[in-house]
Amino acid sequence: MYGLNICTGPRRWSPQRRNKEKCSTCGESLYFSAYHPVKDKELPVRISAARAIAKLQIKQAGPALLASLQTDRDADMRVAALEALVSLQDAGMEQGITVALTDKEKAVRVAGLDLLSKCISLKM
Repeated sequence: MYGLNICTGPRRWSPQRRNKEKCSTCGESLYFSAYHPVKDKELPVRISAARAIAKLQIKQAGPALLASLQTDRDADMRVAALEALVSLQDAGMEQGITVALTDKEKAVRVAGLDLLSKCISLKM
């Protein structure tokens, strides 16, 4: 759309405002932007993505977090993925804790035990 701006003269476009129907898709685009960094090569990006998923309560990312917990090579990322799964109260939470308790790294096992006690207290 064309218009005339008093300060800068003619402009070639006018900003489009989103209506409420279009804003409802923001959650889906946020999910896709948060889903892919869980598989990023850089460890800080993966950990930050897992924490952001937990903080924003993106329930659709549960399977990606569980896969990351099972296959990631870094113990810090596995801990972050487990914490995010428990924070989301995801269906794969029990399976994630089971995987964490059988992990080879002590830090992951300790986090699994800690989160297991939190899950038991949440269910009571």
